[in-house]
Amino acid sequence: MKKTIIAILLIASILIAGEDWQKSFDASFLMNLNNYSDNWAGEEASSFNWVLNGNGNFSKQMYSFLNTSNRVKLSFGQTTSKMKTDSVWGDAMKSTDVIDIESIEKVTLNWLVDPFIGLRAESQFLDESDTLKTCYVNPLKLTESFGIARIIYKKEKLEISSRLGAAIKQNINRNALIDTLRGLDITNDGGIEFITDALVPFKENVTYTGRLSLYKALFYSEADALIGLPNENDWKAVDAAFDNILAIKLGEYFAVNINIQALYDKEIDAKTRLKETVGVGINYKFL
Repeated sequence: MKKTIIAILLIASILIAGEDWQKSFDASFLMNLNNYSDNWAGEEASSFNWVLNGNGNFSKQMYSFLNTSNRVKLSFGQTTSKMKTDSVWGDAMKSTDVIDIESIEKVTLNWLVDPFIGLRAESQFLDESDTLKTCYVNPLKLTESFGIARIIYKKEKLEISSRLGAAIKQNINRNALIDTLRGLDITNDGGIEFITDALVPFKENVTYTGRLSLYKALFYSEADALIGLPNENDWKAVDAAFDNILAIKLGEYFAVNINIQALYDKEIDAKTRLKETVGVGINYKFL
């Protein structure tokens, strides 16, 4: 029930985007094909990959004392390859998969900072961790946060803002391996979260969107089960994420998207993980 209510609130905030809303939603389809004939000299492999992206922002000053801001980031793509000795292409494998929906409600009373509450849902379209069963929208991470926020700089469409507060997270896996069976697994943690968002239009056809987030967990529901293990304190390390998107429009319908993402979560890996994506394809602005 809790998950359903949160999902309804997030979706409703987006669907009511009517008059007086500042709204934008861009969709892009990017693909790349390298194909070699079977008599090509060398060991090169033919490859094909595609990515469908959707990025939206919806905000409105609901009342003189209340501002709502909603962000949607969706991405899904696959890749496949074929050696020159193969007669058919290999199975398509997932190359990117992101569902990220967030709603922030701020109390705007012309104070130095604005109190806020936030809801965020993060997941993926396909969970293929179990070769015998594909799950949809799994696992799911829900974050409820509250604290203070401030717009650092704003001029026309350019905006840089930060917020600091407490965050409580639920990690829900409907297809977790428990002993020898698959079932529901839920873990909880909470701590302090700092986020800075930047939207910088350099020109009419070039836009930078960036987010830096830091999270320090103060409690973890599985902490006792980790005592005595080499990774018993990994959950205490600061998690960091730096997401950068540079969108360059080429005419009305074509675009170049450059996405560089750096992630650090010691529970997953002791080193920083990097993802770099460059794509050229079709872009359409719905709003």
